[in-house]
Amino acid sequence: MSTMVNQLLFGAEAVLTELPPQDRVRLGTFSSSIQLGPAITGSRLDAIRSLRQGLKPVGPSALYDAVASSMEAMAGETDRRVVLVLTDGLDTSSRRGFQQVIQRAQEEDQAVFAMAFRDTSPMNRFPFSQTQRASFRALMRLAAETGGGYIAREFFMVGS
Repeated sequence: MSTMVNQLLFGAEAVLTELPPQDRVRLGTFSSSIQLGPAITGSRLDAIRSLRQGLKPVGPSALYDAVASSMEAMAGETDRRVVLVLTDGLDTSSRRGFQQVIQRAQEEDQAVFAMAFRDTSPMNRFPFSQTQRASFRALMRLAAETGGGYIAREFFMVGS
């Protein structure tokens, strides 16, 4: 994800600016560790600042653990609960499995929305692979089976 940080931020900002002001937002980042910030109410600028300061995509990716941790953090909420994940789709280190996350989301009526990013640059060290295709299909299924949504975005890095 390190080559995708700017695209990820643009995507997150687009989502955050469209949310109604009464919605509470809690941002987090994940790689080999998962960090969830405090709930943010009111100003979306605060949420965007929080995202820009906390984003440090380094190391292996624990995508399903991050989704499960987000669901755990919202367990006490009474309003609609939505997990929005912006990702390259790969999960290389989760302890929780894909099916376990779907089951929990369905049992707790939590929707998962996924925005998946793919770097199509010729210099991309990690070309689009069968693994990434399978990961994107899994994200689509996770979104569909939890009442969420899925968007895929490709981008081409120019310069270094």
